[in-house]
Amino acid sequence: MLNPAYFKRKSAAINDENVVEDSYAPPIPYLSYPQKEPCQTITDARFPNELDWAHYNAKLEALPRTPNRFSLNSQFWNNHQALRHREMFDPLALRRKIQLSGDPFLSLFSTHERYRYRILNDEGEPCPPFSCEYNHVKRDGKLLAVADEAGKISILETDKDAYVEHETARKQFYAHGNAVIDVKWSKDDEHLLTASGDRTARLWDAETHECISVMAGHDLTLKCANFHPTNKNLIVTGSKDGAIKLWDTRVCGARTAGSEMTHNAIKTIQYAHDENRTKKRRRTLPTKSKPQPLERSVTAAFYLPYKDNIIASSGSYDGQIKFWDCRAGRDAQCVESSGYDGDSARPRGILNMIMDNAGTRLFTLCTDNHVYERNITDIRFSQQRYTNSDFLTGSGFYVQMSISPDDRYLLTGSREKTAFVWQVGRPQECHQFTGHEAEVSAVDWCKRDVGQLATCSDDFTVAIWNLDYSDDGY
Repeated sequence: MLNPAYFKRKSAAINDENVVEDSYAPPIPYLSYPQKEPCQTITDARFPNELDWAHYNAKLEALPRTPNRFSLNSQFWNNHQALRHREMFDPLALRRKIQLSGDPFLSLFSTHERYRYRILNDEGEPCPPFSCEYNHVKRDGKLLAVADEAGKISILETDKDAYVEHETARKQFYAHGNAVIDVKWSKDDEHLLTASGDRTARLWDAETHECISVMAGHDLTLKCANFHPTNKNLIVTGSKDGAIKLWDTRVCGARTAGSEMTHNAIKTIQYAHDENRTKKRRRTLPTKSKPQPLERSVTAAFYLPYKDNIIASSGSYDGQIKFWDCRAGRDAQCVESSGYDGDSARPRGILNMIMDNAGTRLFTLCTDNHVYERNITDIRFSQQRYTNSDFLTGSGFYVQMSISPDDRYLLTGSREKTAFVWQVGRPQECHQFTGHEAEVSAVDWCKRDVGQLATCSDDFTVAIWNLDYSDDGY
């Protein structure tokens, strides 16, 4: 029921015979007009009875309405209008969170042969990419670092295509003598951090490609390396040897013959994801009759953004997430841990773990073909479980995840030549990006453009996916 104040505002546009449709606007539901005195007769609107509102409401409802070019009601927006409004205003400006429909938006992504980069070694032979990450600031975030099996780092300018005339824009250098498993940009894009199968992590000048420091001390292949969120001198690494090591490039350094600065770890967490880590270990010689224990690899380790003395880690064996208090002056202590809450009778390993950009949720990719979402304030139980009948993770521990810069979409690789995307909070909706010819391993979403993402595959290519409005009419 409309109130008199509404008609008083619209009295110039309404009469008994017609209503000017372009001037019609629905009532604002959040405003109220308390009347201290009884309503007075509105003479210029010529109401026969000030209490007979039903008659005029019926006439207004019967009038044909032409929708506005840009409706004020967000539930009628298409994806293009919602994205435009979100960029111009706060998502809660109209007191309603803008929800995009996952499939229509994601179906606008496409790739083309001109945006597909082949990864080759020095002999011109194809080489599988293992990891990739977009930069943060420079070139509008369109620099993609790609690490491969040959130990090489390639810097792709993804705002250009992969045709021959632009191949000169690809910068590359050899970072390690073995496969590079992980690569990360510093927040200011001045440095690159690499983790390798040669059991070292290295810090590089992103412009000159000179090695600044070498972090040696792990016994097996490194699985991950990450910068501190606010201090790029602090680095954390995780390895297949089950250890988490903390490094400070300002201390504990020694100059080698090759003019490289070698650093030792400032803190080590041994057997981080071994349930028997507190028990005294006995040295035994391996025998043919006695099976060797399964690897207790650390598959992810990074600092929490709002608790910079806490490190989150995940394991390949126990399927647990652990929070470690790593304050200086004492040994690291596990202050919180999660259990495996999947359907399997035994714990399943975690392939990869990431945090959203807001620093409030953790996502773990598990070998049971599920992605688990947990709130960082209580990691004991998962809040959502994302899966699909076609979604297979495998157990190679090279499949990675990424989240869109607006925290709305979760991207992951898979064993089945396909990248999968879920809308966060809607695990029942899944979109598949097809086009690769082998397992999709590393993925990343551009940090400054929700309309671009990258997928790496064992078909020796890196594909760049962009929003394409050509068939949508926007």
